[in-house]
Amino acid sequence: MVSMRHVWDAQVSARDGVTLSVDVYMPGAGGRYPTVLIGTPYDNTMKAHVDTARFFVAHGYAVALWDLRGRYDSGGEWFPFFQEGRDGYDVVEWIADQPWSDGHVGMMGGSYRGWVQWAAARLRPPHLTTMVPTATGGKFMQEFPYFNGIPCLWMLGWLNYVGARTNQNVAATTVDWERVYRTLPIADIPEALGREMPVWKEWMSHPDMDDYWKSISFTPQDFRGIDMPVLHITGYYDGDQPGALHYYDGMVRHSPAKDRQYMLIGPWDHAGTRFPQRSLGGVDFTDGAVLNMAEVHLAWFDRWMKEARYDVDSWPLTRYFVMGDNRWDSAEGHWAPVKATRTLYLDSGGSANTAMGDGSLREVNPAPGSDTLIYNPGNPVVPGTGFDFYGERDEPPLDIRYLLRRGDILVYTSDPLTQPMMATGRPEVDLYFSSDCRDTDIFVYLMDAHPDGRSLLVSGGKLRARYRNGLDRQELLQPGQTYRVRVEMDSTCVSLHPGHRVRLAVTSSEFPRYARNSNTGNPVAIDTETTIASNTVHHGGRCASALLLPVL
Repeated sequence: MVSMRHVWDAQVSARDGVTLSVDVYMPGAGGRYPTVLIGTPYDNTMKAHVDTARFFVAHGYAVALWDLRGRYDSGGEWFPFFQEGRDGYDVVEWIADQPWSDGHVGMMGGSYRGWVQWAAARLRPPHLTTMVPTATGGKFMQEFPYFNGIPCLWMLGWLNYVGARTNQNVAATTVDWERVYRTLPIADIPEALGREMPVWKEWMSHPDMDDYWKSISFTPQDFRGIDMPVLHITGYYDGDQPGALHYYDGMVRHSPAKDRQYMLIGPWDHAGTRFPQRSLGGVDFTDGAVLNMAEVHLAWFDRWMKEARYDVDSWPLTRYFVMGDNRWDSAEGHWAPVKATRTLYLDSGGSANTAMGDGSLREVNPAPGSDTLIYNPGNPVVPGTGFDFYGERDEPPLDIRYLLRRGDILVYTSDPLTQPMMATGRPEVDLYFSSDCRDTDIFVYLMDAHPDGRSLLVSGGKLRARYRNGLDRQELLQPGQTYRVRVEMDSTCVSLHPGHRVRLAVTSSEFPRYARNSNTGNPVAIDTETTIASNTVHHGGRCASALLLPVL
């Protein structure tokens, strides 16, 4: 076992005088080392962080674990997303000035810890050498705290989890979360929870993409200023995939280091991006889905902080898992290696409700028709199996056929495939719809329908109708008028085998992960009324609603 030295609770003075706490682990032999930095709101003494420190120290690195401002041992007030940039710059440069540092600093970490890396990189600390952001959140307003205009109640659950100086997950198990999440107006949910949440109040007062959100959102100019190699990691079922791919796309398009951007994307959920498992949601992806992420990180840091060229230099720029075939594939170009778009048109005899209805997907544009779903905010679609996002809850199944029994879900299914088809990239739905209300929501789900009856979720997307023409402005619906919208879905890669069918579902809610649309058109944060909506999907003829599949 490699001996280890420690510097506990090192006091780093931020530029405004606030003291930040950093625990440092390093080899006991002395000398100068490249440093792995993790900035965390979740306690720098948690087991996963300490295990990471042990691993890298054993391989000749120093490791700095930094409690973010206002969390655990660090001073200051905690306000998510708005303070990590300057603090991150100051911590990176403090490390570079220490006698145990060789001047190379590499950052890593998942979820919020991924955002911390980008916030610091935006300010270009001179000694930040490379990063490995995993499952990175931060495509603001297109991921959270609103997803294309829909308030994310899971973010309120997260704010409760980090709602004090220490984590609150155990206390949260005593909460009647269904009652809390049904509270109207949604701005008052903290009162129903029994916790002061000024952050939630402030976020709910900014429902549009205004200057408040633009101040922390990356621009092409920001990416042009980040000149470093980055390994991007996400999963097909990662809730923060939109953020992870947003930063990846920005670097590939604008960074001087665009040829040093690498992508690793697998059949993982949010946690699985850091600790991959063989199965997810009842689907066995085989042992091939289980990568040793510690070794992946080590090879990356060895290359860019120790110049060990023998490994990473042979990596393809993109490595992706092919679901359905359960194998890895690679591309010398960037994600996703799309070759063409396959268009499947929605069709029915007017009764596409449920999987037993007559909804279909066709290769040719059919005759005009429509299907209607009745969306009742009092009885929303609930695809999960628990309301406490940070407590004990069952893993939701990827086989969602149980949902397709509901009459408020429209289902469209293709004929059985006669040839293999690989969908790779971001599917989209080009949808013509109308409502008898002033606002409503659109949720779409792409599935691989197996011959044995399983309907495995592949991808999904969502949009609040009042934001159909842009997130910076609200345009309410004219009841009865038909609108055309484009709903982008999450990135995926699935091999669809002969005999399988492509399936698309359309509905108007996904509770409690996302707040219910009241359908009234009233200001979202303060609305206390609800009404039932009759929402219609039009297809065929001039209203050619279609699923657009990127394929190889």
